[in-house]
Amino acid sequence: MKFDVSMFRAVTTEMWRILVAVEMGMKNHEITPVEIIERIAALKRGSAHHAIRECLKMKLVKHENKVYDGYALTWRGYDYLALNALVKQGHLVSVGSQIGVGKEADIYMGYNEADAPVVLKFERLGRISFRGVKNVRDYHGNRKHVGWMYLSRLATLKEFAYMTTLLDHDFPVPIPIACNRHCLVMSLAEGYPLQQITDCGDPELLYTRLMGIISRLALHGLVHGDFNEFNIMVTDDLRVTVIDFPQMIPLTHHKAREYFERDCNELHKFFLRRFHYEGPGVPSFPESLAVSLDEDVEKGISVEELNELNTYISALENMDGNPNTIDTLREERFDEDEAEETEEEQEEEPEPKQKRRRGERRYDEVMKRVRRQEENKKKRAVVVKRSKKGRSKRKQQKHFEW
Repeated sequence: MKFDVSMFRAVTTEMWRILVAVEMGMKNHEITPVEIIERIAALKRGSAHHAIRECLKMKLVKHENKVYDGYALTWRGYDYLALNALVKQGHLVSVGSQIGVGKEADIYMGYNEADAPVVLKFERLGRISFRGVKNVRDYHGNRKHVGWMYLSRLATLKEFAYMTTLLDHDFPVPIPIACNRHCLVMSLAEGYPLQQITDCGDPELLYTRLMGIISRLALHGLVHGDFNEFNIMVTDDLRVTVIDFPQMIPLTHHKAREYFERDCNELHKFFLRRFHYEGPGVPSFPESLAVSLDEDVEKGISVEELNELNTYISALENMDGNPNTIDTLREERFDEDEAEETEEEQEEEPEPKQKRRRGERRYDEVMKRVRRQEENKKKRAVVVKRSKKGRSKRKQQKHFEW
């Protein structure tokens, strides 16, 4: 589903309560029953029913009545909940255009109360990876239900914790401002992606700085895991900023050496292919640590949640191979979004043979009558013209909408 905030201000207080109730119910249910929604939202049946219908029109929730009558959040509804919390906290005022697309994240420009630009990163786990997996719960032990929104929230918490720790130790990363659910707010990184640069002027200096960042991360007990030309921002004076940290793992991970060597080799191949520069070599995997940052990272995210997200990344490696094949996934990403949007629209259409409640039918009839009356009023506009003697003449004029 495409990101759209044009209807954000149209969400009423009752609708926000419905969205929060559906989100709380999804902790234990894949589809939250209507009775639980009404109980958590603390709304009367008529008000709750009206708010749910408005949420359905905006595609903030989706309806399912296969086993029982219930609703679940859509990605748009989850986006609205995160944005509403960030706005109330004062970290965000407006949302701009899209500035980047990752294999499992969307990047947008935003502005805070001081009219300063910020970056909004929305994690979208599950839209590309695990495409052929029908049941994700096998990868999460005894948990009854684990959805992609929950994993996206864990990825955001992990990235926020790593960015905060790395910034405290003077690593070149964007400044993490806040995070809520699956949305991360950070400062705008200066420069351009390394993938867009064709001539850097001094490839030797840039190569040395990037390899030094990889070695310094390893000495602090961390491996980036996705250190490529898409996640490196370079300015005109060759200052470097590293982004994208959901796949970062500690050096004690069983695949830490493999990820470390892959980051070094891929960067070495890129410089040879793009700048025709063959560096002196790649750094070796450290056997001892200078400083371990695992304890600092665990302050921002619990060990259980971190292990759960690492389990997802390991399963992703086994299913899809190399998760860094962004070039082949970019075009498939948009086809997947269009397919998901058409499937959601088909699911929302009611079945013709399905029996509807008496109250719903009555509500639809009343709403159709009100809309018909409003349309008739718009078509008949009264134009008042005053004559020279001061008399007023009224003429009815029909306006046709093409």
